[in-house]
Amino acid sequence: MIYTYNSFLMAIKFEFNQELLYKNLFNVKGKSIYIPRSFVYKEIFIKYGKLIDFFFWPIIIFWNVIIYPIYTTYLFLKLLPKVIITKKRKLNKNIYIELSDIKYFTFISKNESNYPSQRLICPFYQTANRFKADIETISLEEVTSLSIVFIVYLKCIFFSTQLLFTNHKKYSLYSYTSFNYFLLYDLLKRNMIDNIWLTNHYDRWVVLANCLNNTKTNLVQHGQLDYFNINDNQCYRSTFPFKLTKINAIYTQNEESIELYKDFVDSTNCEFRSVKSKAEFIEWRQLENNITKILFIGHTNDSLFHRKLIKKLHSTYKNKIDIAYKYHPLQIEKILDDELWHITSGIIIPIPDIVISYGSSIDVEFKSISDVVVYNYAYEDNTEVDKVFAEIINLNLFNELNV
Repeated sequence: MIYTYNSFLMAIKFEFNQELLYKNLFNVKGKSIYIPRSFVYKEIFIKYGKLIDFFFWPIIIFWNVIIYPIYTTYLFLKLLPKVIITKKRKLNKNIYIELSDIKYFTFISKNESNYPSQRLICPFYQTANRFKADIETISLEEVTSLSIVFIVYLKCIFFSTQLLFTNHKKYSLYSYTSFNYFLLYDLLKRNMIDNIWLTNHYDRWVVLANCLNNTKTNLVQHGQLDYFNINDNQCYRSTFPFKLTKINAIYTQNEESIELYKDFVDSTNCEFRSVKSKAEFIEWRQLENNITKILFIGHTNDSLFHRKLIKKLHSTYKNKIDIAYKYHPLQIEKILDDELWHITSGIIIPIPDIVISYGSSIDVEFKSISDVVVYNYAYEDNTEVDKVFAEIINLNLFNELNV
């Protein structure tokens, strides 16, 4: 039990350090840095940052004593009947665990060594993924026993109580995934998995896999590992408290990514292999002459921002532009706009005049097309519609195209 707790603490500290990059961009200060990135909203911290910092410890106590036990009980009761009624199957020794974007994994040849024979899907990870891996799919409920569920629930209750009396209590809010973490950890440990495949980079799930004895982990890159900030024209990379030591192979998209992986992976016994995109670029839909073609690259956290920016572009340029929206593989929320061209395929992509992107891995491929202009807005500006709109205009992207 102690090793399970230590594994989880390692995992959340690892993820915490990676998230500091983005919190620094939001100018998050004081104890507020210990609030998980998924709960960090720029407007909230601008208005209430000092108040949150002042009440941080009462919030932590309230979380551990009241909210966490209720939330964990809810997860337990939600999973319990599914485990009871689901017919059981056997989990194979080589598996892919779907906890992130599966797109680049589907590009890997089945001839690769230790290629997984099963894809494990988890109820706590929801996706609108449009990519399918041609291997057997099995759900967590099909391979989980009642004993594991009850043991994990008791571990969680004990963990929250114990955490309050340690110097790690500042990380308490990160425990919102502890039930899912302990569940997956115990399941994989009991089944003595030989090889795990993940398309995660530097979150808690790669640390979980790294903490399993006698299990090799293969990582598949699904996005960019560093961050270029247009506001100060600098490239940023995260720092980590330790390196992952049990990574067998990493499938990267380019040579630059290998050096970035070495920031958090011990490369002594790790093999780097390449995975190439299978994106198919096609001509834009038929338009009148002198219409500027704009492609938005969607992101799960930027749907509202994109919707507002698209509305402003349409109202300003009216019939002079045509906008397409390529949805992120994990993006569930739709952009409601009758004039928008919705691109739901992750492989077939129309060639625009201008790409507006948060910094996707697909940007690199667009930059290789000479007539395409790629614009990346800053991460911390994903609520600043007027600022980003002005940047696009000031960069003369539209003027170059006679808009």
